[in-house]
Parts: sequence; structure tokens; C-alpha cells
Amino acid sequence: MTTSPITVTRTYSIGSHRYAYTLNKNGKALSRVFSNEERLYAVIGLGTMSLSLRRDASELRQSEIEDNDTYIVPVTIKTE
Repeated sequence: MTTSPITVTRTYSIGSHRYAYTLNKNGKALSRVFSNEERLYAVIGLGTMSLSLRRDASELRQSEIEDNDTYIVPVTIKTE
């Protein structure tokens, strides 16, 4: 099984009571987004490496799915 060089991991901060979503490329953290809610999918704009989160697959837009410059990955839950 091969793994994608682009991943998004989710952790939960007990101190701030928020979820942190980290965009990683080849194992290196590029950016982080915080949210009060759980999200299952990440939409990444490959040109700018922008990160948007979606609650579930029903929130994915057809244009995002068809766009060659957009990468959609499931969020990986990281436990510590």
C-alpha cells in the first residue's frame, strides 16, 4: 500500500477544547486550522496549498471533485 505525500491529521487540544487540523506534505507540517467541530475530509488547493475542511462527503462540491488542482483526502485522527 502506498501512502499519499499530502495528508491532514486531526488532534484534540484539551486545553483549548478545539480540534487542530494539520496539513502535511511529505511528513512536514505546512499549516494548521482550528475548529470547534469534527471534520472528516480536507480539500487542498494544490497551487496555494490552501486547506478547507468538510464535515462529510455530502459537503464536497462537484467542482472540487472534478478540479485537477484540488486534492481531497480523508482526515486522519492522530491520538497521543
